[in-house]
Amino acid sequence: IGGQLVGYSSAQRVHAELIATDPLHYNTVTDNDLFTTTHANDGEIYQLVGVSTAPEFRGRQIARQLIDLQIARAWKLAGIRRVIGFTRPAARHLLPELSLESYVDTQLTDTPSDKTLAFHLNAGATIVSCHDNFRPSDQQSLGAGVLIEYLR
Repeated sequence: IGGQLVGYSSAQRVHAELIATDPLHYNTVTDNDLFTTTHANDGEIYQLVGVSTAPEFRGRQIARQLIDLQIARAWKLAGIRRVIGFTRPAARHLLPELSLESYVDTQLTDTPSDKTLAFHLNAGATIVSCHDNFRPSDQQSLGAGVLIEYLR
C-alpha cells in the first residue's frame, strides 16, 4: 500500500515423507528456514509456512486474504493432495500446566482464547496433530507446534 510492504505469506511444496518423520521439528520441515532441501517442485503437499502483517496494518484482514489466496492457489496446482501448515499455539504460555493436547482441546470451544489457532480454525482448518518441542525457541508457544489441514 503506497509502496509499503504490508504483509507476506510463504509456502512450499513437499513430499509426504517429510511430514511423516517423527518427531517433527520446524527446522526439519523448513530446512532451517532455507527450503533448499525441503521444497519439491512435484511435492503432493502444499505446506503453508508463514504469514505476517505489518503492525500498523493489522485488523484489516490482510493475513486472512493472504492465507485464503495461498489455499486457493494450492488447490489449482497439479498433483496437490493436501494443504497443511504448522501453526503456533501462541497463548500456551498462559496455561503452562496443560499438556499441549489439553490446551488445543480448550481452543476448540466457541470462544477460543488463542488468536493464532483461532485464525486457522475459524477459516476451516482442522487439527491433525500436536508436537511438543517443534520450535524450542518459541517461548510463547512453549516450543510447541500444531499441524493443521485445510480440506478442499
